[in-house]
Amino acid sequence: MIIAGDIVDRGPENLRMLRWLSERPKNIELIMGNHDYAFVQYCDLMVKSYEEICDSEGDTEELSPQSPAAPKDSGSVDEAEIEMKRILTAYKYAKKLMWTFDYYGTIHELLVRNHLHPYDLTDLADQLRDFPYVKKLDIKGKEFIVVHAGYVEDPTRALNYGYALPEEFYMSAREEGLSIGGKENATIIFGHTPTIVDSMAFYNHGKVFKYYDDRRNCTFYDIDCGWVFHNRNVESHLACIRLEDEKIFYLE
Repeated sequence: MIIAGDIVDRGPENLRMLRWLSERPKNIELIMGNHDYAFVQYCDLMVKSYEEICDSEGDTEELSPQSPAAPKDSGSVDEAEIEMKRILTAYKYAKKLMWTFDYYGTIHELLVRNHLHPYDLTDLADQLRDFPYVKKLDIKGKEFIVVHAGYVEDPTRALNYGYALPEEFYMSAREEGLSIGGKENATIIFGHTPTIVDSMAFYNHGKVFKYYDDRRNCTFYDIDCGWVFHNRNVESHLACIRLEDEKIFYLE
């Protein structure tokens, strides 16, 4: 089984999902999604901010000009409360350093609700760092390419479109995944853009979107059917595709 990315920021059980990673069956592989990639960056920034706050205690001159002062022990609170104040100060500092930091609140959830330490975040993030961006398979002589958002065979096409790196295209492409992406005689399996969004080209009422490019004999499947939004969109489904015969399954 291959999961096409984004295992964080998709609900209230992020810690449970992240812990599942280390316990998952060996036949389950994961692809790097844009939320996964961002989570790793956020964890690293949180640790860096925390360490800078700790290093600054007793010497605020060591902080950069925009850094908040570390909390001081007034003698009226216990060490656990002091440490939580220190962590939250570091969290606010990270927000100042990166305006997109923890956009979906997952880091805050792990620190405050789940009572994790910033160094615990490193252990969690390490599980995601080496996720591949693309998975290629040959099944019965047919090439399948699994990616989070879009696949482009010639990296210069992604660069010319405005992406700084091909990996950004793999994680973040939308309609351009169809217009400049794909590969001759291959089938591209991706997600990223829910098929419940009626303003997007992939809209299919919460069912798997399929598109065939006859010029290149390339088939595209968008299997993100918006399940993360099922509480507010009745069209949402959880979908998967069996590559051996391209049969589609839904959990409603």
